[in-house]
Amino acid sequence: MTGDARGHSKGGNLSEHRADGQTRTPAEWERLECVVVLDPDGWRYDSKEWGDPIQFAEWERRMAASTILLVARHNASQPPHHNNP
Repeated sequence: MTGDARGHSKGGNLSEHRADGQTRTPAEWERLECVVVLDPDGWRYDSKEWGDPIQFAEWERRMAASTILLVARHNASQPPHHNNP
């Protein structure tokens, strides 16, 4: 699999979950995207709670405004560990 400049996958199962229109909790997006949100700044400025399900576009916007840790793909099967609210 190859990726674009932002590290997004092109093809395979990874990109399918982004386009399916489903909502997921941030913890679910973390596992799917191999990201750990260390400081959820993207959730600070409105009434959206950390555990509220969101679509990928909203996840991407909120994640971009947050402090994150990228997790190696081979560790993706293990859930991320963090202290988010």
